[in-house]
Amino acid sequence: MDEAQELSNIINEYGWAVQVNVAEINRPMFAYTVGLSDKRYPELLVFGSVPPRVMMNVLNSVADMFVASGEAICGDMYAVLPKLPVRLREIDVDTFNTYGVLAEYWAGNHTYPIRRAVQVLLPDKNGRFPGIDPDYAWEDVPLLQEAELNILDGFAKIL
Repeated sequence: MDEAQELSNIINEYGWAVQVNVAEINRPMFAYTVGLSDKRYPELLVFGSVPPRVMMNVLNSVADMFVASGEAICGDMYAVLPKLPVRLREIDVDTFNTYGVLAEYWAGNHTYPIRRAVQVLLPDKNGRFPGIDPDYAWEDVPLLQEAELNILDGFAKIL
């Protein structure tokens, strides 16, 4: 079975897939979802110095949260795994596509293109988040270009 067919099988069975990319020179390890746009939710992207399984669990938990609630809200902190809060920030879709190449390919061949993307931010071991806390410990976590948002009371609703 080729990679595209395997990806299709996973998405058909679970609703989306998670792709993990190992660290390279000048590029940290990251993971992203493929197929959430078919459900009209944003695709997700996470960077970090954590094991790939943690990245997969975080993205699956955030995706489950979106689907269960029927909406995707950014700007708040969520506990998606025990003792692991995350922050969500909407990012520019073109920026997402530079990392989420399989998601872009998938969406290009299906009904719903990627219209929204969310960067999931993980805390360092001291609970600090990038872009919020100046002493954040992981220097290899980029903050990607934010999308244009309508902010209401500090929260951004993703439609």
